[in-house]
Amino acid sequence: MDPEWTEGIKGDHALKFMKLAAPANGGVCSFINGYDPVLCSRALVATGSFTVEAFIKIDVMPADGYTDARYIVSLCDNSGTYASYWNYAIRLRTAGTDTFVEGLSRAKDGSWPTVTSTVALSTGVEYYVAFSYNADTMEAKIWVDNNTDTSTFAQQPISTDLTSPMFTIGARRPSSSYSAFFEGVIDDVRVSDTVLTTQEMLSYGCGSIGYDPMDFNQDCRVDMADLAEFAKMWGNCSIPYLEGCDQY
Repeated sequence: MDPEWTEGIKGDHALKFMKLAAPANGGVCSFINGYDPVLCSRALVATGSFTVEAFIKIDVMPADGYTDARYIVSLCDNSGTYASYWNYAIRLRTAGTDTFVEGLSRAKDGSWPTVTSTVALSTGVEYYVAFSYNADTMEAKIWVDNNTDTSTFAQQPISTDLTSPMFTIGARRPSSSYSAFFEGVIDDVRVSDTVLTTQEMLSYGCGSIGYDPMDFNQDCRVDMADLAEFAKMWGNCSIPYLEGCDQY
């Protein structure tokens, strides 16, 4: 059930997800590999304001309608055979011939508070997507690159008393049914327990601090990869014909 490593949208590596075969009846899987899904997912349950972000590149668009919606990020309750309610999720949904990004949750009363982007998506294109919710104003926003669409929810939609929380990337609830696997590349997923400002979002450098001067490959980390980039430039000159410079 593991996705494949591929070239990154931001940085060197990302995960490529496919429409995977469902596990045996009654079995579940989580893309938090190596961790207890319930224990680790509980730390990601939003109890108030939040922002969820990711970079995506879509290989295959979902079919028209809600049944075939595909999930990028999801935190749902996993207490039954079907995810009974959501804390938050970002998904793709096709309406007619166009596919859009939606941010949503599902309250225990059965309502589906949702904010939908007006940007029609294309396959093979890199997008930044984000879903934010302000618990004070009840305002939800969905981002696609620099475009923002806003909706004010009529009630507090976030279900916080999840019996068995499951956080997944690239699926809704991987199971024998209702898996809704994303097909494409997902990179740099980040969950924040606040409504981020524009300057703090991942689409703007490395959030509020920007790129470190030594972050030569601009992946928001200073590591051996940056040292390798630095070594490639050793001896290069920016002033042509300066004495002692290696020309290239």
